[in-house]
Amino acid sequence: MAIRRRRMLGLMLSDRAVTVAELRLGSDRPSLQSVTRLAFDDRLSWNDPAAIGAALAQHLAEADVKTRHATLGLPAAWLLTRSLMVPPAKGEVLRQIVATKAERAFAGGGKELAIDYVAAEAGRRGAMAEQSVLLIAAQRERVTAARTMAESAGLRVDAVTATAAVLAMMHRDQPRETSRRALTLMLSEDAHELAVHTGSTLETIRPLRKVPATTQGDPGTLIADQIRQLRVLAGSPADDVNDDAGPNSLLLWDGIGLSASGRDAIAHEAGASDIDDGNIDHWVHANGSLAALSEQTAVGRYAGAIALAAVGLERPDAVIDWLHPRLAAPKRQRIGKQSQIAIAFASIVLILALAVGLHYRATANEVAFLETQLSAMSDDLATARVVVDRVALAEGWFADRPSALRCLQGVTEAFGDEPGVWATEVALQENMSGSVVGAADDGQRVLEVRDRMQASPLFGNVALIYMREAGRAGSGELGWAIAFEFQPNAAAVSQPQKASAE
Repeated sequence: MAIRRRRMLGLMLSDRAVTVAELRLGSDRPSLQSVTRLAFDDRLSWNDPAAIGAALAQHLAEADVKTRHATLGLPAAWLLTRSLMVPPAKGEVLRQIVATKAERAFAGGGKELAIDYVAAEAGRRGAMAEQSVLLIAAQRERVTAARTMAESAGLRVDAVTATAAVLAMMHRDQPRETSRRALTLMLSEDAHELAVHTGSTLETIRPLRKVPATTQGDPGTLIADQIRQLRVLAGSPADDVNDDAGPNSLLLWDGIGLSASGRDAIAHEAGASDIDDGNIDHWVHANGSLAALSEQTAVGRYAGAIALAAVGLERPDAVIDWLHPRLAAPKRQRIGKQSQIAIAFASIVLILALAVGLHYRATANEVAFLETQLSAMSDDLATARVVVDRVALAEGWFADRPSALRCLQGVTEAFGDEPGVWATEVALQENMSGSVVGAADDGQRVLEVRDRMQASPLFGNVALIYMREAGRAGSGELGWAIAFEFQPNAAAVSQPQKASAE
């Protein structure tokens, strides 16, 4: 339980239901994301925890609960408790003493039980006085069934604890007189449980018979009768409490809706002057998650699950956890702490050196491969360089060619492909005015040349200067001349358009 989670589910288990609360870690206190409850139908029972897990997975998906880590809380009806008095000790010495006494506290040495313990707060009895220890045990098969159920639902179980013990721990964290005995009473539709503690010392947790909704009579009176019987059978839960400390403190998580007379009866039998209703505001931000329900009843109904999720986020050392019990012998460390630090540092250096070596080797292999490729491509590169040089030379000539060449090209294009007309002279002045002189067999051909030049964006002010008979009389040969103004800017623009059209 060393890693702190950002999100946590609390699963409060009972014989016929699983109640779920989802918390997210906040800046000052956790935020309640959602609450939900899976009530078992006739097909579900703890004889088949995997089936319960499958139903829970579907239920969580429908409720849009995506958190995967969970803390499980077993009901008090599944637990056994034993109170021990042990010599003053702590740490490993206390663990060994409690482990020895635990073997004699339960039948069969507790081999079929998962056992954890909580010790009395140090300093309450004096340095040399004995201290009390509360053993809390659950059948191993119950713990296994709970884990199987959660894992079948796709959850990761961080801890398996006792719901009543967690609620009592939350109660003791509230500012109260540490000398007064405190009773935490949880009444939900699935289970009724009572936890007794003084200050930070948990003294006992007891299940109460659940009062069905159809029972005749006031449920509060029936619950008060059970509390009176527990006091008669068990006597005073803590003989060392000062009788002058005043009445007991009673914290009630009412998930069934008690009447005023029922509350008074419970307070009387619990030895409390009044009842404090449980309030989750000092644990979590509710964020309206319970607003759709009867607020006080909803708080009592889901308090156990919310407390389990809160404990899962905070990870206090005082929590019962049968997955990581205090009775388990600590792993022996054959290497000292300083040696462990040195080994860890050396391992990091070795890993870094190995990473650098692997990177160098990979880079060297890549360089060698590229050099081999370059050598194999040497002939192709030489040929490519020749082609590039030729293209670069031609491209430079094309980009920087004189305007006169483009003018001659435009004039040539104006003649078309049909015979019967030709040029004998083309002149272009510095001011871009020019003329073309030629001969033709047919005057229509001359007019077609003129029309093409007029249609071309390369030429402006195209005009036929003259067209007359030339050569021997009767030969039919005509002489002609056309004047024009060459437009070099239009020539620069028209060339890309022509290339694009091609």
